[in-house]
Amino acid sequence: MLTSAKPLCSTMPETVENLMVIEIEHEPEICVLRLAGRFRSGEDPSYVQAKEDEIRRHECKSMLADLRELEVIGSMGMGFITGLYVTITKRSGDGRFVVTGANQRVRAVFDLTALSTVIPFAADVPSGLAALRGRK
Repeated sequence: MLTSAKPLCSTMPETVENLMVIEIEHEPEICVLRLAGRFRSGEDPSYVQAKEDEIRRHECKSMLADLRELEVIGSMGMGFITGLYVTITKRSGDGRFVVTGANQRVRAVFDLTALSTVIPFAADVPSGLAALRGRK
């Protein structure tokens, strides 16, 4: 578990429904991104942009995207994840990015777009963290 992780941001959108939540925790060398709810087009672009900017400011070298609580993903969510993947993996040439916890519906979107052939997936959070740390 992430006992040493320090939450950097857990602000939820100011809507009654709280349809989409983006949280980031930072461990030494690894950022853990947690997405929850419904991450679809038209949700709250200013919230998404603010979170993306915040994540980029932290200059994470490796990122685990934990999607266990993500119900649905659309083009906005896929663009968000893809953008972070590119940022992390291109940073100094040795960045790593792993996705874990995608439900069947979310995984189908990754498969349909063929991003599951580019972005590595792990079975669970511990195996994802091990992969990021260079262990199998």
